[in-house]
Amino acid sequence: MRGTLSEAQDGSNNLPFIPAARLINEVKVELRKNGQSLRNLYLKAELDNTFAQHHPFYGYNTETATPAYSLLNMGVGGDIARNGKSLCSLFFTAANITDVAYQNHLSRLKYAAENLVTGRTGVYNMGRNFVVKLNVPLSFEKTK
Repeated sequence: MRGTLSEAQDGSNNLPFIPAARLINEVKVELRKNGQSLRNLYLKAELDNTFAQHHPFYGYNTETATPAYSLLNMGVGGDIARNGKSLCSLFFTAANITDVAYQNHLSRLKYAAENLVTGRTGVYNMGRNFVVKLNVPLSFEKTK
């Protein structure tokens, strides 16, 4: 993505706060659609590619260029059923499995002072992350 100004501002004609282009590839395998105790089972793998942003708004020290990065995510999930009725849905997701250190182009925290522990400038986005999600459907019936 790129946006330009009709007249340059402080030597830069790029619009500020234009996000880097992204391409998300996902492969999802549905293992069991209908079953006695497990339903709607799936496995998925996702590659989230964010391209470099080489056209930031350099004027007034507003932005800097941001390198490209790729994140590998995986997940598994499905429904737990009994007597043909879904009791709950359980999902497990692992994000940024390869623990890539990255900064989103639109993050204002990438301009923070140097981290004396890591030697890197700015605050980086979250590393490896695991999520467990449990959905329990509730239904209430009105009684007389």
